[in-house]
Amino acid sequence: MSNWKLGIPEVVWPENEAHVHYAGNYGALRSHEQVRIVIEPEGNPFKWEKSIIRCTGMYVSLSHYVSDREEQYVSFTLHAGQTFSLKEGDTFFQIITNGKEDQFDFFCRHKVFVPGREKLKSLVKQIESEHIC
Repeated sequence: MSNWKLGIPEVVWPENEAHVHYAGNYGALRSHEQVRIVIEPEGNPFKWEKSIIRCTGMYVSLSHYVSDREEQYVSFTLHAGQTFSLKEGDTFFQIITNGKEDQFDFFCRHKVFVPGREKLKSLVKQIESEHIC
């Protein structure tokens, strides 16, 4: 099951004119086991390069950088072997956890992809109501 919450990103990437960056941290239980990943669209910013990023740690966070200098991010808990799935032509990514798929729709704002804010708000509201931490 996904474990969603909002928080302060550990890593903030500057805006890149050529690509849109998403920073992901594998925050393992042992602090020395930390690997940074970057997810970025290739060429046309409305298309993702075909790829799958596999989670090999216990914790992953994704952060994004938006044009008004506001940083928001969603963090979630995954287990080894679960995946992010990015396919050619997609303008969203799926987080697949324990057979459940959570999908974020993205829109382009000043060369930066931003997750749908209403979806983020609804997730946070759901988390608060269910007392998931």
